[in-house]
Amino acid sequence: MAGALLVAEKGKYKRIIVFLTDGRSNGDETAIIQKANELDATVYCVTLGMACPQILRNIATQTGGLWFEEIISQEQAEEIYKKILRIVQSGEPCNIEWESGISCESSRINVEITLLQNGTIARTSYQSPSEAIAKLEIVPTSIQFLYPSPGIPIDTIITVT
Repeated sequence: MAGALLVAEKGKYKRIIVFLTDGRSNGDETAIIQKANELDATVYCVTLGMACPQILRNIATQTGGLWFEEIISQEQAEEIYKKILRIVQSGEPCNIEWESGISCESSRINVEITLLQNGTIARTSYQSPSEAIAKLEIVPTSIQFLYPSPGIPIDTIITVT
């Protein structure tokens, strides 16, 4: 019926099919849409150099996908694939920020992130930035009491940050 649907059947997470074609197609539209919907697969159709045939428009639309037509350059194709990626990942990439505990030495920090929607786990590590390491600054770095007179207090200011 359709090789991509057979592959998608084994998909573990969100099933996305991007169909890149010259636009000349034939197939059982009803069966393809039925199987894609059965698998909860979303189909995106991209045609090169010509209008997108109605069968592909219907497959894309009825599976929750989109169709793109008359793509003639590599730049256009790359832009469409990036657009599809943004759509299927539910938006633009984001920044993840956190506040680590205080450390007194520079070291590699291991990180594990879990995507709550599907339990996907990513692991990485990073080097603690030097500005994040706890340290003491003492100003002035040294003091002297030259020839103090016995019994007379001497005051000075030392700042510890």
